Amino acid sequence: MIDRITANPKVLGGKSIIRGTRISVEFILDLLASKVVKSLRDQGLDVLDIKEEGWYGKEDQEILDIAFREKRFILSHDSDFGTLAINEGKRFFGILYLRLNDLKPENVARVCTKLFGQDVDIFPGAIVVIEETRIRMRRVTC
Repeated sequence: MIDRITANPKVLGGKSIIRGTRISVEFILDLLASKVVKSLRDQGLDVLDIKEEGWYGKEDQEILDIAFREKRFILSHDSDFGTLAINEGKRFFGILYLRLNDLKPENVARVCTKLFGQDVDIFPGAIVVIEETRIRMRRVTC
């Protein structure tokens, strides 16, 4: 488990959070390989996989709505979620966009492990662009 992730029954009902914050670490994974899903779960993250949930084929807007209702971040290599949030003003909880050159499951899992192990606070209302060499964060107000 990543040492920055913790659960406290007195904070957010015992959900997994980033240590020292009230930021939950619950995600909806958009079409990421099962190796990535397993890796994130092994690290203690609460993730829902679109394929496992039977949401494969749903419109991106529907996924944004589900994530917003359930207060989950979307983790995806699909830039359409950011486009909906920024250009069309669609409401969302948080989007982590994996803008990677190498989308092999091993690399995606490694980058995610590195991201969640860093001292980076991912907050609701943010769009986070994750590249191999940098992380950019933008707060969007709808």
